[in-house]
Amino acid sequence: MAHSVLNWIATLQLEAGLPMLAHGQLRQALQQPDGSWRSSLLVPHLPGLPRSAKLALDWMAHWIQPKASDNLAALRDSVDELVAGLHALAPRDKNTIHFLRAANESGIPWDPVAGNCHQFGWGMSSRRMESTYTDQTPVLGAKLARQKHHAAVVLRRAGLPAPPHALAKSADEAVHIAAQLGYPVVVKPADKDGGVGVAAGLKTETAVRHAFEDARKISSLVLVEKHFVGKDFRLLVFDRKLVWTIQRQPGGVTGDGERTIEQLIERVNSDPRRGSARGAALKTLVLDDEALELLEEQAMDTQSVPVQGEFVRLRRAANVAMGGISMADNDHVHPDNQQLAEQAAQAFGLDIAGIDLLIPDIGRSWRESGAAICEVNGQPQFGTSTQQHLHGEILRSLVPNLGRIPVLVVVGEPDAELLRQITQRLRQRSAGIGIATSMGATMDGNAMGQHSHVYLAARALLSNKDVAALIIVLNDASALSTGLPVDRFDRMLVTTHLMAGRTSLTKALVDMFSPNCLSPVLVNGADARCVESCAHVIRQTMVVPPNADPTATADATSNAQALAAALTDGLHAAGSMLPLDSPDCTHV
Repeated sequence: MAHSVLNWIATLQLEAGLPMLAHGQLRQALQQPDGSWRSSLLVPHLPGLPRSAKLALDWMAHWIQPKASDNLAALRDSVDELVAGLHALAPRDKNTIHFLRAANESGIPWDPVAGNCHQFGWGMSSRRMESTYTDQTPVLGAKLARQKHHAAVVLRRAGLPAPPHALAKSADEAVHIAAQLGYPVVVKPADKDGGVGVAAGLKTETAVRHAFEDARKISSLVLVEKHFVGKDFRLLVFDRKLVWTIQRQPGGVTGDGERTIEQLIERVNSDPRRGSARGAALKTLVLDDEALELLEEQAMDTQSVPVQGEFVRLRRAANVAMGGISMADNDHVHPDNQQLAEQAAQAFGLDIAGIDLLIPDIGRSWRESGAAICEVNGQPQFGTSTQQHLHGEILRSLVPNLGRIPVLVVVGEPDAELLRQITQRLRQRSAGIGIATSMGATMDGNAMGQHSHVYLAARALLSNKDVAALIIVLNDASALSTGLPVDRFDRMLVTTHLMAGRTSLTKALVDMFSPNCLSPVLVNGADARCVESCAHVIRQTMVVPPNADPTATADATSNAQALAAALTDGLHAAGSMLPLDSPDCTHV
């Protein structure tokens, strides 16, 4: 039952689009004298969003009751209501969930910052991203790219091909601009991404008027642009290099000589990848006004039967969000076209950019065939099946040392001499040593803000890019309810025995957190009660100093030196951690 509860807490949050990528742990299950069972669960939750796990847990606590689960209709309504409420807490774009999943698979820790912004990694090994915006994406470049009428000016200034266009304030002005540019034209919002409101290949005044009114509902800035006839490609540039190319085909159907267009649409929509939900990989094809208008232009209707292999276009824009499909096409890109995409991203100073290119043949140089960059995306979405590997590759390239810094956990009340010895040894290799206690956070001896308990203090230090190593001191019971803001840590030192009423707090803290330590638990051999509290730990423990006499009066300084040395020596050997003075550890 306990494992089932943990599974459903994660499943319900996943169903709502939350990046719940762990199922939790059953730490203890004890049968009571009356025959019932009492279980201790570690319930994973999104950092900063414990409410999501609490909502799911409360829902489970109610519906696992025998009588409650008899009402299936109420159960269905209740789960729909719960998922809808959790969905409000989910990331708002396609990229974020993929980056978070890639971080989890790569062992990179992550933490929500605010809104849709997330931190990947800790301290000096951390980076921040919002979708595909990074902490090094220039605000000015992203702003210019979003304003399409300005973006075209930037492209032309760099000598790159951008189609002629003009802003229209009214439908009459849009028609006038279209006549000047010459049909066909494109009408689109000038400050929106993702193909929203784009109408391409317009050939009549009526179509321009309708497209203008649709675009005006989305934005006050409407652009009329000369349409360039060519295949639609998205070229993804990362760190000034082209890393992926896809060809985008607009929504439509391909004839088989037997089925009507209506039947072909039904067959296409039967693909389980298609749907109308936000997370669907492909979108459902709909016979709306745009589709019917395009059928009329192709001298067809819904009952027409296209010949074998004939493609019938139902969308003007080649956009996945509008029912299109994407196909990888990396092997045929001409070097000039690769350079064109890289120069376009560089013109805006973008570290990640999606260049939308119209060109007759991606295998021929744009200098020969002609081409048009119709859009530069400063925050490109790449969630399709052909691109999902890119999230992990980009993240691992951005985040040094898998986002990790050395983290040490000290259980007990360490004296000032011990903390001084530990920080002194760490500081010999790097500045930026953070200490989190129940009294707050410090870095290199300086107070860092105000924090009410150790969890918040440690989390604040992990978010500080000046922190090279973190010491977390557990000397009260708060961590038993909050947990730690790290998934694992390098060393644990039990230095003094803590009591909480009649229960050994030391033993409880060791029980809770020692399984997350990457190395044997270090125990202060000069404190007999510490040794006794850790004797039950299944994982190997190491008493320091090994020959200490708990009954003798210990030399505080020499004991502190021995404990500090055991805690910090060879720290780089623990797990995947690198030495503090490693170039990879200080790279930004």
